[in-house]
Amino acid sequence: MPNPKARDALDTGAATVQYLTPEDLYQVEFGVVNPAKMWTEETRYIFGTAWPGSGDSGPLQYIIRVDTETGEIKKWSANDYSAEDLAKFADPEVYLGNEGFHQVGAPEFIPKDANQPADSSAGVILSYWLSPDNEPQLYIVDGVTMEAVAVLNLPIPKMPSVGLHNHFSKYPPSV
Repeated sequence: MPNPKARDALDTGAATVQYLTPEDLYQVEFGVVNPAKMWTEETRYIFGTAWPGSGDSGPLQYIIRVDTETGEIKKWSANDYSAEDLAKFADPEVYLGNEGFHQVGAPEFIPKDANQPADSSAGVILSYWLSPDNEPQLYIVDGVTMEAVAVLNLPIPKMPSVGLHNHFSKYPPSV
């Protein structure tokens, strides 16, 4: 359920909507912040997923970090696709079949310290991915450098690509 205070703030003009991602990142989804600060403090960094195409949607390919103060966007992907490959994946018959590419699931940010300031991206991002062979993998990405630090191949049946979507706690463990 949406936060009623947010709706009231938009209706009264106390809040505004600001687009934070450029047009070359299309279909930005699954935004998360430090869960220890959610709804309690303004946070500097938002993590999410994105499709790098424009116009047509496709399989989510990037984990992104948006700096709400500077506008800087850092992105990471398990893929290294060419523009030709990305155009091919815009075809729903290709991407709905999960043919030959990774597909990212919803990220979850785990802060290094539950008491760290709201303007810190120190910690890791966990994200389930489906491999090109439809094998589930868990990627661990450093929240500061946006580089993968580990990948785990999971010996479980194929899972939905949204992965960790809406799995959060107000008091996450420290990493």
